[in-house]
Amino acid sequence: MNMKKQYIVIVGNVGTVFNSTNKKDAIATYKEYVKMSDSSKGRVGGEDVVLTCNDDPLYEYFGALHNDN
Repeated sequence: MNMKKQYIVIVGNVGTVFNSTNKKDAIATYKEYVKMSDSSKGRVGGEDVVLTCNDDPLYEYFGALHNDN
């Protein structure tokens, strides 16, 4: 059985902002939220951004507000 991969973008302080089987759109959404996090403006500013595929992290961005504790 060939199941489609599920891509999810999660932003700290916001939650899931993207959920689809389209990898290209997932990566574009991830990059857009990383830019917003990096700008340190608005609700997304400084937040972590994670792109997962079937619950496994593909890309992780640790924003300025990231806390290792």
